[in-house]
Amino acid sequence: MPPPRFSVRNIQQTIQLTGYIIVVTTDVPCHLFMRWTLENPRTHKDPEQKRGAYFSARVRFCFVEYEDNEQEEAGDSWTHTFVKLGWPECQTRYFYFWGTVAGEDSPSESPLFEKHFMLPPMNGPYYLQLTDIRWAYGLRRQVSSESYFVCHDSPVASHIILAGDQQIDQAKLSASLYRVQRKPLYFDTSVIPDDAFIYGATLLYYISLTVNSVDEIHLFNAPELHDPPVLADYGYIRTLTSPILASFDPADIFMQWIAKWELNRDGVQAIVKDGLTKLALRTDSDVKRIAPVGTGNGIYPSAHPSRLIVTYYKPT
Repeated sequence: MPPPRFSVRNIQQTIQLTGYIIVVTTDVPCHLFMRWTLENPRTHKDPEQKRGAYFSARVRFCFVEYEDNEQEEAGDSWTHTFVKLGWPECQTRYFYFWGTVAGEDSPSESPLFEKHFMLPPMNGPYYLQLTDIRWAYGLRRQVSSESYFVCHDSPVASHIILAGDQQIDQAKLSASLYRVQRKPLYFDTSVIPDDAFIYGATLLYYISLTVNSVDEIHLFNAPELHDPPVLADYGYIRTLTSPILASFDPADIFMQWIAKWELNRDGVQAIVKDGLTKLALRTDSDVKRIAPVGTGNGIYPSAHPSRLIVTYYKPT
């Protein structure tokens, strides 16, 4: 059997404030790595036999010091995404792509690329503050004579439309009565310009009370949520376990009665410029499927919708 091979058919880039998002397309599904260096690769000419005679014709590039970065997609894929942020301005990097096909090392390599990062002139920063357009919706599962795991794993729940009842928590209310509550969030981010560079985002959630020993509350991307929410969204949110966009430790309240999530790189990428940004909140024990032992561990919202603050720049 010949060794598995691939070829790079297309490469595209999207400039960011601190680097690039690079997407490579190949002719077969494979798993790629970007091998890059800051030092201009050294070239060597290896002898190559042609018609019985040897010539120094084949050019080989030598990386002295390098770093390998794996594609974002799991397994083999046709497209291969590399998020290269933290790239200092005016820095030149040299890189090529190598990889595997069906888990087997491939002898194929891409051409050598040279890339210099230069940020275009920018205006900003601009700050956009958005209010949850469906803030009166929460999702709760609470039915008597159910085990915790039946309650937790149910695909449907009920709507909670009173702000003071929209806890994000798990609770054991009696020997056979459990409660699990999850919160969908909807922000109309279509007002962000298409050419904007999103620099960061913060979620502020107004609370009126924390109950008992609250564990961390995680923020997830939830693009498949219905608008407005439907009862089956309770089960959909249950499947959200990664990536975590941000986490909030209830022991660290920002200001007075405001919970604060600083979105990470995945969170910034989850913001939708041409529609709704849909997010969801779950407690850590809910994510890990750990049964509660007390009468409530969570946070209660106040009668104020949550806010998403987005920071972005625009090219001049």
